[in-house]
Amino acid sequence: MKIKYLVFYLLFPALILSASSKYSGKLSNSLESVLSASGYKGVFLFANKDSVVLKTARGFSNLGYSIPNSINTVFNLASLTKHFTAAAILILEERGLLSVTDTIYKYVPELHFSRLITIHELLTHTSGIPNYNNFDDYSQFSKQVLRIVDVIALINEHELEFSPGTDFNYSNSNYAILASIIERVSGIRYADFLRINIFEKLGMCRTGNYSRKQIISDRAETYEIKEDEIKKAEWFDYSFKLGSASLFSNIDDLYKWYKGLTGYKIISDSSLHKMFNKYEHGYGYGLGRGAGEVEFYEHDGISPGVSCYIAYFKEPDYFLIMISNYSDQRFFKIRDIIRNIIISLEMES
Repeated sequence: MKIKYLVFYLLFPALILSASSKYSGKLSNSLESVLSASGYKGVFLFANKDSVVLKTARGFSNLGYSIPNSINTVFNLASLTKHFTAAAILILEERGLLSVTDTIYKYVPELHFSRLITIHELLTHTSGIPNYNNFDDYSQFSKQVLRIVDVIALINEHELEFSPGTDFNYSNSNYAILASIIERVSGIRYADFLRINIFEKLGMCRTGNYSRKQIISDRAETYEIKEDEIKKAEWFDYSFKLGSASLFSNIDDLYKWYKGLTGYKIISDSSLHKMFNKYEHGYGYGLGRGAGEVEFYEHDGISPGVSCYIAYFKEPDYFLIMISNYSDQRFFKIRDIIRNIIISLEMES
């Protein structure tokens, strides 16, 4: 295994050089080589609105039954859920039902700090609200069926970590509160709001919000890799992750999402600019601004048995999605190499 990965990293400079013409067949071959040499497990797509450079599925969605991952395999999106939540908030703003400058007291007055925080600060992780992943009882309530009001009550037991707007702290709690705001303003469940206003509009028939009782065909089982040993991932209930990490999808639906989002079929140009933006601490609405000279917006997702990454490159406009049903830190090493190949070519243009 160590020799295999040593060869992989030695190959990396040659792979960049082999992609001599931008987004050509050579680039596709380079990306394919990286995925093959690294033993990548999951689905992968790199494309623009007009053509696909590479779309592939690797590894197994169910090891017990030797079922391979396929283009149709459905995965949990972990924190990639957040930019869908952000889009839902912007839809409500365009309809005049809220403003991102509103304090959240207007929508969730029971939170003792609600008069101090705006929707914008929730979206950009500058609210100061602590991340519920760090609560002492996280491992306990993550295995329970919780309503969004229960999650809000748990958050309400804690104090702010800093004055809103003065610092940045990535917090899933922010997006749980945003999900609650979506439900209270729209009058329907978060899952239904996204289904009606996003998924059905774009023909995303394999995308939705996890439910304990729902049977999802082609759903990937989840695994963890530690010291080259594969085990079933620890189970938890996705109900408490509403708004922050509760969605599932497949790679073709996410391609539809990319084209619909950037084609202004869901939100307007001005709203998309709010999402794809670099605010004070480098985070937009559900996405972060990638580092370096090339303009792109990205997000990682990590849950038990899930590793994923999304990136929207601008000028030229390209889309990258990587999803694995394995918790494995090597996923993010592969991500870095893939991203660096793309950025190197962007800088040559």
